[in-house]
Amino acid sequence: MNMRILVVDDEASIRDSLNDILEAEGFQVDLAGDGIQALQLLVDEEFDLILSDIKMPHMDGMELLSHCARNYAHLPVIMISAHGNVQTAVEATKLGAFDFITKPLDLDRLLITIRNALQIRALKQEAISWTQDDLDPIELQGQSPTLLRLKETLQRVAPTDVRILISGQAGTGKEWIARFIHRLSPRSHGPFVSLNCATIPADNLEFKLFGQGDPVGNNLLPKGYYNQALGGTLFLDEIADLPGPAQLTLVRLLESSKNQGGTNRNGVRILAGSQKDLVQLIDEEKFRLDLYHLLSVILVHLPSLNQRRDDIPMLAGIYLNRICKQYQLPTLHFEPDALRTLQALPWTGNLRELKNAVERLAILAGPNITRKDVQRYILPIGLDGNGEEPSEKSKQMEYRSIIATLEEDNFQRFKELTERFFVERKLKEFHWNIAKTAESIGIQRSHLYNKIERYQLFKPKSKTSG
Repeated sequence: MNMRILVVDDEASIRDSLNDILEAEGFQVDLAGDGIQALQLLVDEEFDLILSDIKMPHMDGMELLSHCARNYAHLPVIMISAHGNVQTAVEATKLGAFDFITKPLDLDRLLITIRNALQIRALKQEAISWTQDDLDPIELQGQSPTLLRLKETLQRVAPTDVRILISGQAGTGKEWIARFIHRLSPRSHGPFVSLNCATIPADNLEFKLFGQGDPVGNNLLPKGYYNQALGGTLFLDEIADLPGPAQLTLVRLLESSKNQGGTNRNGVRILAGSQKDLVQLIDEEKFRLDLYHLLSVILVHLPSLNQRRDDIPMLAGIYLNRICKQYQLPTLHFEPDALRTLQALPWTGNLRELKNAVERLAILAGPNITRKDVQRYILPIGLDGNGEEPSEKSKQMEYRSIIATLEEDNFQRFKELTERFFVERKLKEFHWNIAKTAESIGIQRSHLYNKIERYQLFKPKSKTSG
């Protein structure tokens, strides 16, 4: 396929001359008379390189270069000018220009520069492709039935432009799955922009998302996350935390004609993620029903790690190999008993928690990771693997596990961990008498049973003499 070059110059004679020269060299050429026309073409078409003049009406080449640096960082831009000087060349280079060539053009130098720029772009794309293949989301590694169904769904819906709502507990990898969908889509060469709605103050979220002005208007300069994602994918994580006014604006945006054009690069593919039950929030009038229907053309639910325990040995092995490479550690292995112990643990933090656990084992354990290593370094709250009261060292590890969650900026994870710790302690205090424990902490027995099942708490085995 011929490389496609966009030539931007306000002088028709130069545009025509460059068009003839580049076409004779086998390139496909598009022409624009100024920066505004170039931006319009960039929205609708894909190019491999831009060749732009500097002095032009309406929008000059430096403004165009600045726009490309922000929104098309993968696209090399070569600047040409009859008014070249060292200061202008330095400024253009700082803004991201691949090279600066003065007029009248030396055609040999121009063609060499163009081919060098295209070659370097191809090498960068190859490196990015290799990195992405090497880091295929571990969320999709495994053979559990729920995972196989998930992979089948993703393979079918990712190459389309359909909107997808990704649900799942904290730590299941919603953003990695969104990136995976983007890589398989027709927009894979466009930007992937992620916005965690939970991390933005409610009074500032609309501005962050849409910037100033009408988000469905014809603003050419990017303002806000939506415009940054033009031609690509915008992932709205923790969509449940989007405030009411922003929900309404998003509804209007999704219903606009610009987003009904299939794979037209004018628009943005919207993916959303949530660990909260949006249906329940709709019942509580905290989330718009029309927005839910617009976002959930396809529903994708990520299984928790506890729902795919058969995959834990494979996942732990993948994490271990990657961590050893990352820290340049000697080759490490899990003993079978260690993997069985990992499978039996309650993983409330899902894959994120498993990765952290394997990283700890890789650093602290020996070349062969044993069951005792898992019990020593990954001991979950209230469990010591033998049904005995935890040692003082184990208690300190429990407290450190809780404190460590403060660094994750994840309130749900911290709440679950502390609740599990509290319930486990109270059960031990009342010798696993469900009625007394429930009465003590002020909840119904049925709720206590639900928490025991949710956190997979185990009653210690009675000691026998002999």
